[in-house]
Amino acid sequence: MDYFADDLSLYRDKFPLIQRYALMVSLLSMAEANMTRLCLTYATIFSINDKFNIYKLGVINRGLKYLEHYICLQTTKLGKSISLIQNLVLIRNAIVHSQGSLKYRKDAHQIKEFIRHKKYLGIDRHDRIILKKGAIEHYSNEIHKFYKLLEINLSERFREFIDKDDLNKP
Repeated sequence: MDYFADDLSLYRDKFPLIQRYALMVSLLSMAEANMTRLCLTYATIFSINDKFNIYKLGVINRGLKYLEHYICLQTTKLGKSISLIQNLVLIRNAIVHSQGSLKYRKDAHQIKEFIRHKKYLGIDRHDRIILKKGAIEHYSNEIHKFYKLLEINLSERFREFIDKDDLNKP
């Protein structure tokens, strides 16, 4: 009987965390795929010869720098959202590379500082990241807000490009 109780306990405690880990990894992968698509699309629209490298690490940071450099995107309005995304990437990396453990990670202090006052995140007694109930929905909404702000800024930049192009036509 104890054998089944242990299995039930393991299932009750671990399964939701494993699912949340998988969803967080997927969520950040989609965010990176969106950034890649944006960079490649704008490279085509603005005829940028230096194509965005989709294989290097740090896709979101590099993507923002790419858009800043080549189309003069203003990222100052995205400040808090950028910081949030960067910290979520650190959490995703800890999940993927260390099964959520912070014990031997060089970025453990930074992750702990980020998690400290977060409603949907925690750290257990084994120094593992805990994604609490509601975490995926909350951070999915935050990433959506980030891309909505980015879309507004890119749209403004695109309109400026079109207006400038119209001025150059005879």
